[in-house]
Amino acid sequence: MFLLHQLNGKRLLLVGEGNFSFTISLLLKISGKKSTRLSTSPSIISSCFQKYRDLSCSIKENARFACNLGAEIWFGVDATILHQHEKFKNELFDYIVFNFPHVGGKMKLHLNRLLLKNFFTSANLLLSEEGKILVTLCKGQSGTPYDTERKYGDTWQIIEMATYGELILNEVHPFRSSDWPVYNSNGYRSLEKGFQLDEALTFIFVRRPLSIQCQATINKEEFDHLHCPYVQNHLDQLENNIFEEIPLFYPFFRRKKDAFNVCRTLKTACLCQHNATIDWWEIVLSEKKDYDIMCCLLCYSCWQMHSNASANPVQKVIVMNCTTEVDDSLLSFLRRRCAQQVEEDSSIIHFVETGNSLKIATVFANEDKTFTVAIYVDAFLQLGANFVDPGLSFPLKSDWLTSNKSLYPPVCFHDLCFWISDDFSPKHFACALFYVAGKIVKSFKLIDEYFCSIKNKKSLCYRIEYQSLFQALSPQKAFHVQTNLIKPFLEACLGVTVR
Repeated sequence: MFLLHQLNGKRLLLVGEGNFSFTISLLLKISGKKSTRLSTSPSIISSCFQKYRDLSCSIKENARFACNLGAEIWFGVDATILHQHEKFKNELFDYIVFNFPHVGGKMKLHLNRLLLKNFFTSANLLLSEEGKILVTLCKGQSGTPYDTERKYGDTWQIIEMATYGELILNEVHPFRSSDWPVYNSNGYRSLEKGFQLDEALTFIFVRRPLSIQCQATINKEEFDHLHCPYVQNHLDQLENNIFEEIPLFYPFFRRKKDAFNVCRTLKTACLCQHNATIDWWEIVLSEKKDYDIMCCLLCYSCWQMHSNASANPVQKVIVMNCTTEVDDSLLSFLRRRCAQQVEEDSSIIHFVETGNSLKIATVFANEDKTFTVAIYVDAFLQLGANFVDPGLSFPLKSDWLTSNKSLYPPVCFHDLCFWISDDFSPKHFACALFYVAGKIVKSFKLIDEYFCSIKNKKSLCYRIEYQSLFQALSPQKAFHVQTNLIKPFLEACLGVTVR
């Protein structure tokens, strides 16, 4: 959950302490290691929702014991309005801990989500600059890929709720009850019954508020020159860690890793500068030269504008040139895991994920009987360093343990409908959209067209997918950006009228 040396001189706030047994367990662990691990004792405030008069004698005794061990005990503290409590005015904490939050009763998912949402919103106001919020949930409650699979709508959606408090997920750890031998959870469904602790998880959040600046309006002609700067901005967001996954493919080859000729210059192809009938490999593969592995970044913003296609801002591709001396285990792996789609000339084979037709790789047969394998990577998400053969999973996404990136950034969708003028260009729309909010726009798709004979005007409806890797993006914030930044920019620069 947290290491003892991390508590040195820190300020901790524990909320929702039903019987104070976790507080006692923590204090006993600290006192047992104080002489060797901590030079300065942490300052701990432990609180519960119940009033003192409503507590049982055993809980009152636990509270006195925790107080004797060094904690400050407060009663009647509502975790959803911490910032309004008189005790916490002008107070900041390094850790705020909420174990097994629950509103009580059965099948009240919406109320438990609201509990988390209001807690995160309030706790954020009491968090120090580098502070962390720790929330522990039972098996299956979180709605994250780290938990037991359950329909997302049947979970507490903890990561999305945290975005309302400007928080992103930073770490996930198993909650081991054996680490806290004195801890005895209670309060399950408002009863003196403990929670099921097996496979419980502790989620650790840090504050990363969203910041998007208003952009000055520009004319339509200037939109044609925005794509390469957008690609560069995207690279800046990724901190130029664009080659980190290349060594992860070495196990598929016979050669040693130091025998690969890797191109360390990123290749970029802004497809909007070419005819829509041109495929990316016609641009990129002509530059592959003598490299065994190279990394490409493709700009799809205005190139893929068909009504049934989703336009992604950028697409990252790892290109590997395979010779007869190279093992084809990667090819064998793709054949086992993916469905194949063969081009008419049979020299190009696309591999797609079964079930959703997501393109994973393309294999090109070369004239000299060698072949080239192109692996598609979601440019919004990088591959993790723990990626090893044969643990490939599709789509290729990552796990992060770094402090500045979200471990699992949530996605939200909002529709944008507007009347267009006769000179409206989808290309200009894409330019404007990514220019204003490229930091959080993952993709967009045209989902509906309507012509009004009375107004003699045409209306388009786009579904925009929002996601942020580095900052807390709630559905509410995304809608605010769409309404207050994107809408006025489109109306001023493109002459559209948002409905």
